[in-house]
Amino acid sequence: MLEPTLTWTKEEHCDSIKRCHHTSTLLNNNIITIGGTGRGSFGPVTNHAEITALNLANNTFSKVSLEGNHFVPRKGHSTCALSNNKLLIFGGIDENGVMKEIGVLTVASSISSRT
Repeated sequence: MLEPTLTWTKEEHCDSIKRCHHTSTLLNNNIITIGGTGRGSFGPVTNHAEITALNLANNTFSKVSLEGNHFVPRKGHSTCALSNNKLLIFGGIDENGVMKEIGVLTVASSISSRT
C-alpha cells in the first residue's frame, strides 16, 4: 500500500492580521476567511469581524467590505459554502459568550468570480 505524500509550501503573502479560531471556506476560486481571534502588533487579544478573500488564481489577499446588518466579531464559529455565492455562518463566541446566531453572508460576485 502506498503512503500518501504531503508537501507543505509556505507562501509569503499573508492575511492582514494574525488570527486563530477562524474559518476558511472555499467559495468558487477564493478562500474566504472569517473572524477569529488574534493580537495586533501591540494590542490585546480580540475577536475579529474582518473578512478576507484569497484569490487562488493569482495568490492575492483582499479585505472584503460588508454591507447590511452588523457582523459581530467572533471566534470558534462554523462556516460552510452554499449555492449562489453564499456562506452559512453558525454560532461562535463573542464578548458576551457563546452565540446561538445563524446567518447567511452573500459574497459579491466580484469577489467570488475573480480569476
